Amino acid sequence: MTALAHKLTQHQRFLASLQAYKLLPNQPKVIQLFGAVLTLLECLCVVALLLLQPFGLFLAAALLSVYFVAIAINMVRGRQHIDCGCGDEPIALSGYLLARNGVLVMLAVAGGMTATTTVPSWLEAAVAAGLTLLCLGIYQTFEQLLANSGLHRRLWAQA
Repeated sequence: MTALAHKLTQHQRFLASLQAYKLLPNQPKVIQLFGAVLTLLECLCVVALLLLQPFGLFLAAALLSVYFVAIAINMVRGRQHIDCGCGDEPIALSGYLLARNGVLVMLAVAGGMTATTTVPSWLEAAVAAGLTLLCLGIYQTFEQLLANSGLHRRLWAQA
């Protein structure tokens, strides 16, 4: 949801990040169209996940796979300095982003494949909600550490 919020509130900055990847033709209309499609797909993904629709997990996996490939291509090109475009705080491309996206893809696919249509008991739902909150807390902690490392590097580069 953080990445979607960034795309919606800072759309021009997101488009600049998209252009910096240099994977699309350097034409404003193409960048704008691709940015709009990605934003729309992320909106659809968030709505599907909020409605507990399993296809939301597969859509999340597909989007994360696209981002994984884009980051990997630019890292192979030696272009780690560009902003990943995944949040408000600029974060340079890194192996951490690849690992994060890879793990999230595997979790999304596994979740989508094990999704059932049966209604869970209140205990199962409570345990699932608790584990989800725990995982979200761990994820947000690592994301904040990554954002802080970028701030730290810029701060010391100016000193």
